[in-house]
Amino acid sequence: MPERSDRRREVAGDPIVASREREGNLTGDPDAGRSSTASIGPLALREQQAQSWLRDRAFHSILSGIVIVDVTLPGQPIVDVNPGFCTITGYAYDEVIGRNCRLLQGPDTDPDTTQRIRDAIATGTEITVTVLNYRKSGEPFWNELHIAPVTSVDDLITHFVGYQLDVTERERDRSHERFLAEATIILGATLDFETTLLDLARLAVPRVADWCGVDMIDDDSRLRRSVSVHSDGSIPTGVDEAAGPRPMGDDDGDVPASVIRTGQPTLITEIQAGGSPASAFLGELLRDGMTSVLVVPLTARGRTFGALSLAVGPSGRHYTLADLTMATSLAARTALAIDNARLFADQQSAVRARDQFLSVAAHELRTPISSIKGYAQLLQRAQVRQTLTPERLHRSIATIVMASERLVTLTDDLLDVSRLQLDHMPLRARRIDYRALLTGITDRYADAFRDRHTVSFVATDETCDAWADPERIEQVVINLLENAANYSPDGGDIDVRTWSDGGRIYTAVRDHGIGMTAESLEGAFEPFVRAAEAVERGIPGLGLGLYICRGIIARHGGAIRATSEPGSGATVTFWLPCDERSPGTP
Repeated sequence: MPERSDRRREVAGDPIVASREREGNLTGDPDAGRSSTASIGPLALREQQAQSWLRDRAFHSILSGIVIVDVTLPGQPIVDVNPGFCTITGYAYDEVIGRNCRLLQGPDTDPDTTQRIRDAIATGTEITVTVLNYRKSGEPFWNELHIAPVTSVDDLITHFVGYQLDVTERERDRSHERFLAEATIILGATLDFETTLLDLARLAVPRVADWCGVDMIDDDSRLRRSVSVHSDGSIPTGVDEAAGPRPMGDDDGDVPASVIRTGQPTLITEIQAGGSPASAFLGELLRDGMTSVLVVPLTARGRTFGALSLAVGPSGRHYTLADLTMATSLAARTALAIDNARLFADQQSAVRARDQFLSVAAHELRTPISSIKGYAQLLQRAQVRQTLTPERLHRSIATIVMASERLVTLTDDLLDVSRLQLDHMPLRARRIDYRALLTGITDRYADAFRDRHTVSFVATDETCDAWADPERIEQVVINLLENAANYSPDGGDIDVRTWSDGGRIYTAVRDHGIGMTAESLEGAFEPFVRAAEAVERGIPGLGLGLYICRGIIARHGGAIRATSEPGSGATVTFWLPCDERSPGTP
């Protein structure tokens, strides 16, 4: 074979000699080109030489790959290739001559396809296949290969010629289409979006990635990695250990956070060590063997709430703009599925809350109505029997008045909920002496609760005035005081404290009662949700008080939160702005 390589270099500058050489090789007769020229005239010889030269130029000029193998020699070696073959495969001419075409095969080359090629050569038939081959660099590419036999003058098959076309982009697009179709089926299979995300990530790895991660914004506006799937199954890895929970912030190095913040996808075809900006995310990916990554936002109904990350490395792939297009389409479908799942969950939660509310409301309304009806009937019978005394009349009327006031309170709560949900709750805000307001409320309730509770009030000397609706703030404080008393059935202290800090005025109401679990705290400010502890102990209420408090404080531009532990009481803290702003605007 070295002689063939040397001879080719000798005749490379002479297209006529080169064509004769090739004609002799293909017929199996090295003298075929010379003997044929001896028996024809000068004109015919020139025409033959021109045709040979044209075939030679076509062979060298075509961009597709052409390879010729000699099936009469052991190992069926390659005897000729064109420059197109070298361009596609990355091999130089001298690197392939004398070798078998198996040099293009790799770990993911389909053995059934290679067997079909061998069978075609053995039977001397033409065949067209699409096979995954590998360039000299190790990069995989899709090869559409058509091979056909070449016969000698004796009609014997001596060679096979292969015509190859790099169809990587076409096969990648087809693969993306199939992947997206399968992903769409998974996304529509269930409304449990956490299960859906995990199934989707398992589909993506290893089909389009060696690692897939999904970061989501949680209820505390922090970023959490919801899903992480690796091709080797090793969990956790560095990139997961550095994934949070973490604040969104404005650090461009946290690529998923940056993508969520800007709503724009990011494609990094080659992760560079020590790149700029410094990124823990990219650094951990690099340490985990990843070399290319793309991150796309999860956006639905104009809101970006997460990011989908895909990375490759161990498989030898690198992402391109076509991969980014596929990932963007996948993210759009995923975001829509997550949004639909959340809407469904919210709807189911609303239905459960409604049913619970109807049950609780019926009970809560029935109690005062029964009292009113019962004592009204008692008065009616006493009047008929002429046994109505002034004491009985006074006691019955007092009970009817208390029950009526309870009905009014329940009705007002329901109206407030409606106003908050429709954004129709008016505020009549003005500058108020906040310390004096709280002093009046706590003094009044200290008298009302004196049989079972001790109400104390502490205010710092620096307490500022507030810009607020005094009636609505009084409603909030009274609600918190009554909650504290209800959740302290055995009595005890109720502490109210207020202070100013950083342009805000804070108020905290603390009891020493039964407290709440973390699970109960999560729904404490939701409408029609009652803590399990309240239900177990038969504490009355519709589950609207804290929801209304939150809405009122939010309308003032403030915020409210609760902390508690079972058996250790609870503390509810809210703040209002000291400076004048525009209350009534969320």
